[in-house]
Amino acid sequence: MALTNPFGGVEIFIAVVKAGSFTAAATQFGITKSAVAKAVAQLEGRLGVTLLHRTTRRLSLTPDGQAYLGQAETAFDLLRSAEDVARSRASTVRGILRVDMPAAFGRRIAMPILLNILRAHPDLRLEASFSDRVIDPVEEGVDLCLRFGELPDRTDIAARPLGSQRLVLCAAPRYLDDAGEPTDLRDLQNHACILGG
Repeated sequence: MALTNPFGGVEIFIAVVKAGSFTAAATQFGITKSAVAKAVAQLEGRLGVTLLHRTTRRLSLTPDGQAYLGQAETAFDLLRSAEDVARSRASTVRGILRVDMPAAFGRRIAMPILLNILRAHPDLRLEASFSDRVIDPVEEGVDLCLRFGELPDRTDIAARPLGSQRLVLCAAPRYLDDAGEPTDLRDLQNHACILGG
C-alpha cells in the first residue's frame, strides 16, 4: 500500500495564492509549473470544490478558496510551530550528565567548568561522583569519566586525552631532615603520610 501525502497540495495551493502565480510557486518549490497546476487540481478534486479562478492573465480565489485558505494557513502555522518546538527540543541540552572524576582535580578544576556548563544549559542536571579508582563507565552508568594516566584500549567507549599534568613530589624540609630524602621511587614505601592533591 503506497502512502500518499494529502497535504502536499495544500502547501502548494497556499504558495500559489501568496506568490500570485503558478510560475512563481513552481520556482519556490523547484518544480515545474505543470506540477504545481496538477497538485492544485488534485487538491480541488479531493475536496470537490474549485479553489481558484484561472484566466490567462490572473488568478483569483473563489469563495470556497478564500474560506479554505484561511483554515489551511492556520493549520500550516500550527504544524510549523510544532516542528519548531520539536527542533528546539532536539537542539536543547537537557537531561542528567553523570560525571566521575578524581577528587582533588574534580573539585578544583572540573567542577567550576561543569558549573559554567550548567549555568549555560538550565535544563541540564549534574550528578558528580569523586573517586580515583578505575571504573567501567558503561557498567556504572557514567556519561563522562575523567582520569589521569594511560587511555584504556577499549572499543566500546570513546576516550581521548584532554591535557597533561606535571606531578611533583613535595615534602616539608623538617620532614626530610628527620626521615631522609628519597632518591628512588622505591624509597617512598618507607615514608609516612604520602598524599596526592
